[in-house]
Amino acid sequence: MGLLFDLAQHGVLEIREEKGPWGTKKHILERKASKLVLKPYEQSLLNIIFRSGEVQINMSDIPTRLASKKHLFDESLEQELIMRGWLDLERQQKRTTLLATGFIVMVLVMGLFVAMLLIGGIPDNNINLAVLFAGLAGVCAGVFMLCIALLI
Repeated sequence: MGLLFDLAQHGVLEIREEKGPWGTKKHILERKASKLVLKPYEQSLLNIIFRSGEVQINMSDIPTRLASKKHLFDESLEQELIMRGWLDLERQQKRTTLLATGFIVMVLVMGLFVAMLLIGGIPDNNINLAVLFAGLAGVCAGVFMLCIALLI
């Protein structure tokens, strides 16, 4: 929305309000002819919002169009951030690795937790073994909680 309002402020877009059915209001976004040189991410947003030959769109239709092609806008915006030095690819890669590791460990620990409960629930006269499985299940539950904190 901020980028749309910025483009409207620069005269590339115009936002106007029209009366809809039953006294409702609808907001129309209209693309204006402009000689302003747009940045790649601005151009990609306009290409996503406006189909070929379109010059206006109801603003309530924007989320639907943006949702289907959001990755195109995100890629061009990411390139702009990298070019300005505001996004560190190495840090982003480390974050992705950390999240993947946390998710994998969480799934493994969840499986181990269920296994400990099932094995520990088998009737047996050995109380020490049951306590061991219960302790391991508790450790698994703790690691699971740590993984959730890591993912957050």
